Amino acid sequence: MGKGQSIGKSVSFDNGVSLTVDYVMLDENQLLLFYTVNDPSGHVDEDNISPIMSLKAFWGDYHFQNSQGTMNEEKTEMKYLSSFESPMPFEKNLTLKFSLRQQAAEISFTLNRNTVMGHTLKKTLNKTIEVDNTSITIDSILASPTKTVINGSMQTIFELAKGQLSGERFRSADLTLKLIANGKEVPQQGGGTSSGMKGITFHRDYDPLPQDLENLQLELVRFVAEHDVNQQFRLNKTSDGEKQSLNILGQMVEITKIETSQGETHITISSEESLILSRVYLIMDGKKVSLEQTIMDKSDKLHDGTIIHTRTLRFLGTGDELELDVQRMTYSKSNHEMLEIPID
Repeated sequence: MGKGQSIGKSVSFDNGVSLTVDYVMLDENQLLLFYTVNDPSGHVDEDNISPIMSLKAFWGDYHFQNSQGTMNEEKTEMKYLSSFESPMPFEKNLTLKFSLRQQAAEISFTLNRNTVMGHTLKKTLNKTIEVDNTSITIDSILASPTKTVINGSMQTIFELAKGQLSGERFRSADLTLKLIANGKEVPQQGGGTSSGMKGITFHRDYDPLPQDLENLQLELVRFVAEHDVNQQFRLNKTSDGEKQSLNILGQMVEITKIETSQGETHITISSEESLILSRVYLIMDGKKVSLEQTIMDKSDKLHDGTIIHTRTLRFLGTGDELELDVQRMTYSKSNHEMLEIPID
């Protein structure tokens, strides 16, 4: 695209290994650093160049995000492409800091701001989707020539505090979003979720958008979260073939079998595949016992495509009166709601 900047600066270590910063590309989403590691001895795959690099600038450090590399057949050269946070617009002088086997090194260079690629689409969206009594807000989209980033949030710090006080917290485990441009899915590069003063926030990274962009959509495919339950369910020691259904936060868990063997109690449950009792105890004659092991038994596919998992919960000890103490549970909700993203 004619937008890269040539650097061509090197540092050599005492053992003959060298690192050369070849090129840099910069847009609003990230800084891409192209560099080469050379080892004339043919052991470049064993050279422990520090995987945690940083770019130091006048106003602070810009953190390493991810990296990928390719090696030649002789194992003398490894070419890397690494991603860093995009420096502030007023930053020009950068220093790459790294090390090899505890020997520190750095390479300084000056950004040519005339080669910066900027962005191709930048929108504040503030669109909200309600899933499982949870508001998921798609805050913004920033598309640049190197990648597309969707930013969003799930709970504010006030909602987190309210859940903490009421004992009804949820912790996001997974959020599947599909970006669709001109009717085709845009490959996802990565993403992350974090909690802080802004509540629960997330970002999802995708490939760049097509240049001939005509329409853009975002589909919420699946939402997985861990919920506080803190409920006890009295279990019936039924005869073979009888089952007991438990309604846990609207999710159905079926007790298919309760057995005792060699001083242990085994409880077999069936539920949808995404449902996991992430913190569960068994109260035996008033005594709370921790879960010793979960054993996966089998999976069955129903006519509607739903996958049912059958698992056995293993507890040490036996008792006449049994209660299942469920404190936390993880499950998913499918949504498939489509959001239209304006491109004008």
